[in-house]
Amino acid sequence: MGAAFSAAAASSSSPAPPVVVLPSGLTVFTQHLARRTVCLMVVVAVGSRHEHAGNHGLAHVLEHMVFTGTRDFPESRTLSVTLDRLGASFNAYTSLDHTCYHILLPAQHLETGLHLLAQMVLHPLLLDDKFSKEKEVVKQEILKDQDDAHVAVQVAGYQAVFRGYPTLTHAIAGTMDDINSHSTAKMQSFWREHYRLPHMALIATGPVETAQIAALATTYFAPAQPHQSVPRRVHVPRFV
Repeated sequence: MGAAFSAAAASSSSPAPPVVVLPSGLTVFTQHLARRTVCLMVVVAVGSRHEHAGNHGLAHVLEHMVFTGTRDFPESRTLSVTLDRLGASFNAYTSLDHTCYHILLPAQHLETGLHLLAQMVLHPLLLDDKFSKEKEVVKQEILKDQDDAHVAVQVAGYQAVFRGYPTLTHAIAGTMDDINSHSTAKMQSFWREHYRLPHMALIATGPVETAQIAALATTYFAPAQPHQSVPRRVHVPRFV
C-alpha cells in the first residue's frame, strides 16, 4: 500500500512529500510549512466502490459513526468540546474510493490532534443506539440530495461514464432502503474489514518533521485489531 500511496503522490506536478511506511502498515506523508497551524488528515482506502449489494451506503454511515464516540472520548460532545477548546476545525467526507478525516488546529496541539484522529478511525465505539440515530441523519441527507440538482448531475455522470461497473454507479450515501436494511453488526463488520492500518495514510502539513510525526503515529496509531496487510490503492488529495 505504501508504494501505491507513493505513486499517487509522485504523479502530482509538485515534489513528492517525504513518505514513511511504519511497521504497522500505516503510510505517513509530511510536508514542512512555516505556519502556526498544522493540518492533519487520515485517508482510509474505502469508499462506495468497495461496497457490494447489501452494503451500499455503509462507508458513508461509518464516517458518521466515528464522530459519535470513541474509547477515550466516549461521547460525541466530548469530542466536539475537546476540538472547540483547541481552536480546531474538523470535518470528513466519503468518496468513491476513499474516506477522509481532517483537522486544522494550532501547531502546539499537534499531539492531541493525532490522538483524536487515531481514536476515531481505530477505536470508535459504534454503539447500537447511536447507529439508529445516525441512520436517521443519513436518510435526511439522502432526501436533501434528491432535491439537489448538482448531486443529480453527478450521479447521472457516474452512471454514464461507469456504465457496466455497478460498484461505481450507485449513490455514495446509498438509498433509503439500503440504510434501513443496515444493522449495527453489519456496520461493525464493515469497519473491521476496511479500517486497517495498511489501508490508511496519515498526512501532516505545517511546522512538522517526518521523524516527529512517525514517532507520534507509532504511539497513537497502534494496531487496534490483528489483520493481514492487503494492498489497496487510494487517491491522495493533491494539496498535500
